[in-house]
Amino acid sequence: STRAGSGSTAAGGLAEQLPGPMAALCALSRVAKWFAAVHVLLLLVEALMGTAATLFPPFSLLLLIGIVPCIVGYVGASRFDHRLVVVYLAFCLTLIGYSAYVTYVVPTIWKLLLLLLQVYMCRVVLRFYRWLLRLSAAEREHTLSELRATGRATLMPW
Repeated sequence: STRAGSGSTAAGGLAEQLPGPMAALCALSRVAKWFAAVHVLLLLVEALMGTAATLFPPFSLLLLIGIVPCIVGYVGASRFDHRLVVVYLAFCLTLIGYSAYVTYVVPTIWKLLLLLLQVYMCRVVLRFYRWLLRLSAAEREHTLSELRATGRATLMPW
């Protein structure tokens, strides 16, 4: 049946075509890509204006280098490649350690909220990584071909 005029998108069509777990995996992929983009933004802000820039300016360069794992994670989430996603996951864990340290050194409510956000983001990326490990090569290719043909899933992973 056609859905013209009903306001649904191709993303809704994909969610209906894929089995529940695969649609959830597609949604986790989309969320992981958003988180990678948010991490890039947060790293830029922290490197240019944050505690790293004032306490130890050379450390700002390391934060800018941290953009690379975010891009790797974005590509991994797009391709459902667990090897690339684990690089981003390791970066997320490292960033939690850094955020905890900065929150300890300069305790502000903003830093604490960012730390909690980092933990949540890492939790979602870890869930996505675990799902990718369970995915067979055939399932991965099928899902990627469905995504290329019809768009994105709209199910939320939580």
